[in-house]
Amino acid sequence: ANRGAVWLGGLTLGVLAILTLLAVGQPIITDDTWIHLTLGRAYLEQGPWLDSDPLLADSLGPPLPAAWLTGTFLHAIERVGGFGGLRLFHVLMVGGIGVLAFTILKRASRSVPLACLGTGLFISLAGYRLIQLRPHLFTVLACLLLYRLLIEPGKPPSRPRIIASIVLLALWANLHASFLL
Repeated sequence: ANRGAVWLGGLTLGVLAILTLLAVGQPIITDDTWIHLTLGRAYLEQGPWLDSDPLLADSLGPPLPAAWLTGTFLHAIERVGGFGGLRLFHVLMVGGIGVLAFTILKRASRSVPLACLGTGLFISLAGYRLIQLRPHLFTVLACLLLYRLLIEPGKPPSRPRIIASIVLLALWANLHASFLL
């Protein structure tokens, strides 16, 4: 019975993962991506504190650099790999998030069927965020990584884990500063 549950859970999760990655690999469907690409180009040219808003003809001031590093990073990927590179990056990010979620759930439950079920639920509930190439992807990834670094071991975090968490938080604040909202 346990082999059947593992097989069925793995098959179900595999189908859901493939369908999700196929959806993610489609042409970019998020308006925000275009905003981040345009701002990323400006950030590469001027740094994170812009003099004016490159998206508006007559703005009252520059945009807040809430996700300046995401824009810079996405623009750099698009410049090097084109839209195919952006789509590949998106698929790899979502795939990595899925694998990380599965490994966390497998360690916590010590059960492959439960990890498959939990990962399937995670993908289903996070699907709206996963299919969009936006800073939210970094927030989802950072949450999972912080769990792995600070909470998962079940004991007080070591100095290297604390340092890695501080670096991750500094990076996260520049990739998606609005995550606090």
